[in-house]
Amino acid sequence: MKAKLDFLDDTTPEIESAFWEALGGRPDAIAPPMADDGPTATEEERLQYKLWHISDDSGSVQTNEIADRPLKREHLNDSDSYILELYDAVYVW
Repeated sequence: MKAKLDFLDDTTPEIESAFWEALGGRPDAIAPPMADDGPTATEEERLQYKLWHISDDSGSVQTNEIADRPLKREHLNDSDSYILELYDAVYVW
């Protein structure tokens, strides 16, 4: 099964109102974005990663870490999903 994505190009006043209501009301001012310096880490911490295999072959969703190193293409199955967790990023496949 593939994910279904919906993008709203034109936000109606009703949608915008519901959005702000769900967040507790629209603030008087919205601060401009600020650069994120990100967390500091050692080189060893930055090189660590986890690969999670997500499958529903058993009839319910199962999550298992693939601990084999190094990672290889053979670890992946096109009919399942995966989450690659890096130090400062997450990729979903």
